[in-house]
Amino acid sequence: MSSNNLVVQAEEYSFSPTHTAIMAGEEVTITLENIGEVEHDLQIKELKADMMVRETSYNHQNSNNDIHVHTMPGDKQAISFIPVTPGKYSYVCKIPGHAEAGMIGVIEVLSL
Repeated sequence: MSSNNLVVQAEEYSFSPTHTAIMAGEEVTITLENIGEVEHDLQIKELKADMMVRETSYNHQNSNNDIHVHTMPGDKQAISFIPVTPGKYSYVCKIPGHAEAGMIGVIEVLSL
């Protein structure tokens, strides 16, 4: 099994990159780097994954199918997981008003 490291930068009010691809069955670590001046988070909805390990100081209650990481300004936090089901999944900043302002993206899980 290989490991993929993905860095997503968050600022007011955008993510970079806004589209990325990862492989199903391979361990992925997503690091959310907040280069903005307000708090941001990243939530991937409905992505089925195994082995979620939060490398974060924030403890959010999440459903099993949501991957979530949160950062304060100037901080970075990471989460590791193995995506199971290929498909396209949206990610958003769940801070009120941020997704509506443009903090959205797509992560595509590709078949092996």
